[in-house]
Amino acid sequence: MKKGYSMIIDAVVALAFVIAVLASLWGIEHRGESLSEITMKRIHYASQDTLDVMNKKGVLGQIGIYWADAAGNESSQAFQNATLLAQENLDVLLPPNFGYILKIDGQHIVNRTNVPFESATSVSQSSRLLVGYGAGLPTLGGLARAYLTSVRAMETSSYAYFGGYVGQGNITVYIMDIPPDAIISRACLELNTPSEFELSINGANAGIFTPTGDSMSANIREGDPPGSGNGCMGSSDIGNIIPGSQNEFRINFINSDLNESYIGGGYIHLRYNTTYLQTDAGKNTYRHYLPGIEGLINLYDSFYVPGLVQNMEANLHFKSNYSTYMTIGNVQVMDTEGSESDRFIYISNSDMVSSGLIYGPLGESGTMSMNTVPIRVGTGNITSLVQAGNADVVLITDLSGSMLRCLDSNSPCTIDSECSGSRCRWPYSKELNKMFTELILNNTGNRVGLVTYSWDGHRRHDLSSDGGSLNASIDGFPLPAGGTCVCCAIRQARAMLDEQSTLGREKYIIVMTDGITNLRCEPADVDRASCCTDQSGFALQCTSPFCGGGLYHDSLCDDYLDDTAVDNAIDDSQSANQLLNATLHTIGFGAGAINCQYALDALDDISAAGGGKSCASDDENDLMNCYMDFASQIYTSSVHSQTIYFGGELMDSILYPDSYIDMEFLPDDSHAGQIELKAQTDPFDDDVNCIGHLYVPSHLFVSDARLTSYSGDHWTDLVRIDGGLGTRDAFRLSVWGSQYSILGDPYAVAIPKKLITSGYNNTFTYRTGDNESHSTGCSPDNRLIYTLGMDTLISYGSVFRVSDGCDWDIEFSDGSSISVSVPSAYSGAKQCTYTSSDISYDGDDSIDDAIFRLLSRMDFDSDGRVDILFDETMMEFEAIPVSEVRSLWGPAKFQLILWM
Repeated sequence: MKKGYSMIIDAVVALAFVIAVLASLWGIEHRGESLSEITMKRIHYASQDTLDVMNKKGVLGQIGIYWADAAGNESSQAFQNATLLAQENLDVLLPPNFGYILKIDGQHIVNRTNVPFESATSVSQSSRLLVGYGAGLPTLGGLARAYLTSVRAMETSSYAYFGGYVGQGNITVYIMDIPPDAIISRACLELNTPSEFELSINGANAGIFTPTGDSMSANIREGDPPGSGNGCMGSSDIGNIIPGSQNEFRINFINSDLNESYIGGGYIHLRYNTTYLQTDAGKNTYRHYLPGIEGLINLYDSFYVPGLVQNMEANLHFKSNYSTYMTIGNVQVMDTEGSESDRFIYISNSDMVSSGLIYGPLGESGTMSMNTVPIRVGTGNITSLVQAGNADVVLITDLSGSMLRCLDSNSPCTIDSECSGSRCRWPYSKELNKMFTELILNNTGNRVGLVTYSWDGHRRHDLSSDGGSLNASIDGFPLPAGGTCVCCAIRQARAMLDEQSTLGREKYIIVMTDGITNLRCEPADVDRASCCTDQSGFALQCTSPFCGGGLYHDSLCDDYLDDTAVDNAIDDSQSANQLLNATLHTIGFGAGAINCQYALDALDDISAAGGGKSCASDDENDLMNCYMDFASQIYTSSVHSQTIYFGGELMDSILYPDSYIDMEFLPDDSHAGQIELKAQTDPFDDDVNCIGHLYVPSHLFVSDARLTSYSGDHWTDLVRIDGGLGTRDAFRLSVWGSQYSILGDPYAVAIPKKLITSGYNNTFTYRTGDNESHSTGCSPDNRLIYTLGMDTLISYGSVFRVSDGCDWDIEFSDGSSISVSVPSAYSGAKQCTYTSSDISYDGDDSIDDAIFRLLSRMDFDSDGRVDILFDETMMEFEAIPVSEVRSLWGPAKFQLILWM
C-alpha cells in the first residue's frame, strides 16, 4: 500500500523530526528514567507531527475516502481498507511503547492497545479538520450544470394600463410590445367605468361592453377563471391583433354625456405564447405614451423608471380651444393657451430641469428615479367648470311633540307668530332643512336623504340630487307628536346609507333634536328602528319586544331622562362610523336642548362617537349658522372628484395617442440571459384591512411589480410592503404635495424590486385618500401584476460519483411532453421522469441532478409540469468527469489519541 505514495521534502523533514523525538523518548524509557520527566508538551508535539506527516503524504485523505465509502458500515471492505492503511502507517511512525486510537467524526478506525489505556500515565491528542469527506458521500467525482439556449414556447403577457382617471371622452391606447411570433390565446379588459362602450381593435369592431359594479371596483373584468368575465374578447376579435406591430385599442362610449365617459383605472391584458426569453433585456430607455382622449382632456396618471434618470423630454400632440397644462410630480412643465389648430409641444430636458424636476438619487422621495411619479394633463378656463362632489348626507329631523314650541322657550306654537321675538321650532326646522339641502346639492354629484323620528325612525326621502322632490318631502312632514327616539333615527339613516351609498362616497348623518333622547332601542336587533321602552314608562307607543324602562324626571331640564337611551344613541352613532365610515354631527335645536347640561353632554357624546361635532342654540341666526357650517364643511370636503362637470357647448378638445414622455436611465441592474414571465395574483378581495400577499419561490425573483388600485373619486395615496426587511413605503402621494386635486393619480403603483424578497410571503398594504389625513379605504379588486424571472443557467451542483446521464420523459403545462436523452449521446438504460404523476432521477448522477434542478426551476407552480416549453435542441449541459473534482463535504474531524 505504501508504494503508492511519494514523500515531499516537508514530509521527510517532519518525519525525521518525529522519529528523532520518539527515539529519544524510547531511549529515556530504556535508560530507566522516570516517565514523569517526560512532559505533556513533547507527547502533544508527537501526535501533532504524526498527523501532519500522514496528511502531507496523502494517507489521511485516502483513509477518509475509504471511510466515506463505507458509510458507517464497519464490516464493509472499504472500512477494512481504512483500518489497514491507518495501522500500517501508524505502526511505522510510532514506537511500540505507545498506544493509539485514530477516529474520524467520532468513529474508531484503528487502535493499538499493547499499552493498556487504563495504565497510561500520559495522554495527548491532536485533530485535523479536512474538507471533502462525509459518511456515505463521494469524495471525488463529477459535477454538472445545465441551461437553456432558447425555448419552443412560453406563456406570458402584455399589458396596457389606464391611469387612475382617463377621460373625459373616447379613449385610445396602444400595445406595442407583443413579440412577432406571439400566438395570442386570450385578450381581456379589466377596468372601472360608469358607462357602456364599444371597443375597436385596429379599426375593427370588437363588441359592446357593459359595466356592472360601483366606482371602486373592476366593473368590467377578466373573470374567474380568467377569460370568463364580461371583459373578454372573442377569438375573431383576437385575430385582429397583429403581433410585432403597434396595435390600437379604442373605447367609444355609447352615452354622449362626457361626465360619464371616463375610465377610473384598469388595463388591457393580452396572453400569448412566444419563443422570446426576454423582451426588455438591456433596455436603458423608456417611453411612456399618454392615452388618446377625444372630448375633454382630463388625465390623472403616473409612470415609473427602473433606474437613475439621465434625460427626460416630452412630445405632446393635442388640439384644444381651452388652455392645457401638464404636471409631472408636483412641477408644472407646460401651460399653454387654447387654439383651434393642432398643437405640437416639445419639452426639452433643459426645460424639465429648469422647471424644477429632480432626477435622482435612486428611490429618494420627490425624485423621478425608481419612484412612481404622478402626472396630470388637464384643461383650464372652462367658464362653467364645476368639480363633482361625492357626498351622501342623511338629514334627520326631530318630530317629537316638543317641536311645537318656540325656539327660546317652552311656549307652545304651530306658527312663528305665536312666538314673540322668536321662531316656532317645527316650521323653522323645515326652512333650515331646505337651505341645507340646497347648499349640499350645489355641488353636482352630492345627494341628500331625509329621515324623521319621534316614537320611531321614518324614511321620508331616499338619497337624491333632486332638490324639488326633496323640498316637497320636507313640506309634507307630519305634525310633530310623541317621544324622542334618537337611536331609532340613526339606525334608519345607517340603513339608508348602507343600501344606497357606495364604498367610495363620503357619508354623513346630521341629527337634529330639540330635547333629550329618552326612548331606547333594542340592542340585540340593531336593524330595528322603533323604540322598545316598555309601557311602565310614558312611551305607550313603543312596541314589543320591550327592553325595560328607566325614565326619570329632571326638574332642571324639565323633561324625562333615560341614561340607557342616551347610551343606545351613542352606540348606534359609533356603529354608523365604524361600519360605513359615516361622520355624524348633532344639532341641539332650541331652549329644550341648551338649557339642560345633560342634553348638551349627550349631544357631544353622540357626535364624538360618530367622528363628528355638535352645535346647539336657541337663537334662529345661530341655528342657521349651525346648519350652514356643517353644510359648508361637507361641500368643501366633497369637492374632490376627478370628473369635471361643465355647462354649455363643448368645443373640440383632443389629446392624441402619439403624445409621449421619453426617458433615458441607468438601469438598476441587468437581467440579460434570463427568462421572464408576466403573472398576476387573484384580486386581494380585502376592502377592510387593505392587505394582499405574494409568495415568491426561492429559486425565482421578481424583476417588475405593479400593484393595481381602483381609487374611485379619490386618489391612490399609499402603498407599503413588508418584504422581510421591515415595512417600507413603496409609494406615498403626499411627498409630491398635500393638495391631491392638482396631482396625478396612479392606478398601477410600481413596487421597487429590491423590496420584494424571494422565499418570503411579501405583504402589501394600500389605501386611497383625499389628503394624507383623510383615508377613503380601498377596492376589493386590487391585485399585483408582476414579472417573474429565473436564470436560464443552473450552476454546478454537488460532486456525484458518476456523470452518465439519462433518458428523460418531461411533461409541459400545455399538456404536451417530450422524451429526450441527456446528454444526446447517452445510450444507457436509465429512465428519468419529470411529470405530474412521477418525478424520479438518479440522485448519484451529476448530470441527472443538474437537469432535475433546471426542470424544477421552470415548474413555477411545482405541479410536475414544466411551464417553459423547449425541445432537445434547446437544452445544453456541462459536466466535469469523475475523479477530477474534490467534493466540499464536511469538514470531517480526524483525531489521533496517544498514550504511554
